Amino acid sequence: MMKGSVQMIEGNKVSVIIPCFNYGRYLKECIDSVLQQSYKNVEIIVINNASEDNTEEVCMQYNNIVYIKNKEPHYASYCRNQGIKRAKGEYILFLDADDYLDASYIEKAVYILDNNKNIGLVYTDCYRIYDNGEKKYWKSENYNRNNLLNYNYITNNSIFRKSLVNLVGMMDEALEILEDYDFWLRITEVSDAYRIPEPLFYYRKHDKNKSLRNTHEERLKKTNEIIERYKINLEKRKALRDKK
Repeated sequence: MMKGSVQMIEGNKVSVIIPCFNYGRYLKECIDSVLQQSYKNVEIIVINNASEDNTEEVCMQYNNIVYIKNKEPHYASYCRNQGIKRAKGEYILFLDADDYLDASYIEKAVYILDNNKNIGLVYTDCYRIYDNGEKKYWKSENYNRNNLLNYNYITNNSIFRKSLVNLVGMMDEALEILEDYDFWLRITEVSDAYRIPEPLFYYRKHDKNKSLRNTHEERLKKTNEIIERYKINLEKRKALRDKK
């Protein structure tokens, strides 16, 4: 078996969706962190979002990943939807190409989902790592639906039940930022969420981060827009689900 292939074992499959736009320098560490998980029943889906660096070269080192190449760049929400459509797993984990996982992340998250049918979304704390080598523990907060309706504390590197997409729809491809927040609001309409209070992934902070390309005021404005739109559309979605 070639280096980088995934050994399959029993248990619900987890599809790890990794969009990548010019993050080839980080991508190998990201993919390897999935391959090194203690939980082995995973598939890796990499979406090369029209990168102009060595992203494709890195992906070609692996013989057991699903590789999608876009001819032109799209928002991350579009790429994640591409991955959802191709995913064969019962659970889906979003992972940014410049981040990487602790080896126990998937095992611990799958245990929660397998044993709590009311929980549809699992998220964790993380370490923020910086180009200068500094590492800081970032602590999220325990799930509270009312708090989530006011601000986002769930990271985009979270795992959820694929079946919920049939109830709440795909990610909003019109959103350039905070697309994960919009999606988590809809996911938690129909299920509970759970925080594992451990730093189980590593989030890079660097000058190319999408989150750093927008000012605090811009993100706050977009957050409020998402919340207001969510509340307006809530009753419409409930009515549609009742018809199914």
